[in-house]
Amino acid sequence: MKGAKAEKNQRFHLAAGMSQAGMGGCIQLYSNRRAVIEGSSGVLEYGPEVVRIRLGKRCVRFTGRSLRIRCMTENSMIVEGFFTGLEYLV
Repeated sequence: MKGAKAEKNQRFHLAAGMSQAGMGGCIQLYSNRRAVIEGSSGVLEYGPEVVRIRLGKRCVRFTGRSLRIRCMTENSMIVEGFFTGLEYLV
């Protein structure tokens, strides 16, 4: 079972254009209300309708309503609100 899960994760990383060695980060979405981001290296834009963060060599932009960063550490954060969009920016 573990082999199948590892193979599925590897396929996802390859499909997203990321190597396992240089993934840059991980985003876990909980419905359209909460995102747990690991591997972030900074907030680039912050407001109630847009949160843009650096994630490895890429940027990720959350759009929606009542967005806020609930907590943040050196390399992770939790963004909450009502998400209407999620974009990966190169």
